[in-house]
Amino acid sequence: MATTTTDTKGEHSAGSASPVELGLERRVQFAFVFAAVVVAWLSDKIITALWDRFGATEPDPKIVTLLAVILGAVGSWATYRKEGVRDWAMAVARELAVVTWPTRRETWSMTVVVLVVSLISAALLGVFDGIWAALTDVVY
Repeated sequence: MATTTTDTKGEHSAGSASPVELGLERRVQFAFVFAAVVVAWLSDKIITALWDRFGATEPDPKIVTLLAVILGAVGSWATYRKEGVRDWAMAVARELAVVTWPTRRETWSMTVVVLVVSLISAALLGVFDGIWAALTDVVY
């Protein structure tokens, strides 16, 4: 598979990939392997449920698991082989690589802000609800 790299002007050139691109490629490949495992697990559950519903006999767990693993592996491999899907996954990985993630301290302070604002909002809504309930009691 030929890889392309991007120079400083944003133009693509054929050649070897940079270490960053190789790291992203490995992450994309890992994501496809993870997707295969998830599809295999879900397929196992679905095949077992369908076999229980429509089958006259008890399903053989070994056969069901084998079918599910084959379905997950082949599905993931076929999806990875599609250049458009792979390019999309690489673009997502590139975008996630440039995201500036918050530090633990920033995350904690933002969480505290959300909790405080939620409590204040709940208190205000409770006050308004009490006022509304009192007004409707007077009217009725």
